[in-house]
Amino acid sequence: MLSYGPYAVVGFATLDEAMTAAARAIASTNRPVGLLVWRGRHAWVMIGFQASADPRNTQNFKVTHAMVLDPLYPGGSPTWGRSPAPNTRLTSATLGQAFVKRRMSTTNVVTSSALNGKWVLVLPMMPVESAFAMLRAA
Repeated sequence: MLSYGPYAVVGFATLDEAMTAAARAIASTNRPVGLLVWRGRHAWVMIGFQASADPRNTQNFKVTHAMVLDPLYPGGSPTWGRSPAPNTRLTSATLGQAFVKRRMSTTNVVTSSALNGKWVLVLPMMPVESAFAMLRAA
């Protein structure tokens, strides 16, 4: 049986913090990460990354590229431009042109206020039993 959950919606103060968390989540769970792009108006899926070191082996690394999927491809947005092709490898700087801080919505203030002004990810969480098994093996 395959398990696809759980996931958590998390906001980060900087793009670098968000990219670091996304890489750690992908490396530790082998599952994709959701990126709320276009100020939270759309979502892309981050399916891989390149970094200066392996996040499973060190806390000291920098994400240099992210591999993404956009369900709107080959379309896009008049405001944000053309969607990247599937599995496009984007530098962090290029990704940062679409993956920007979320802007507060006037329609859902409760949800929006906690994530307002943050880079928002939908992160796969490691099941508790897997986390304990990993700790026992270390």
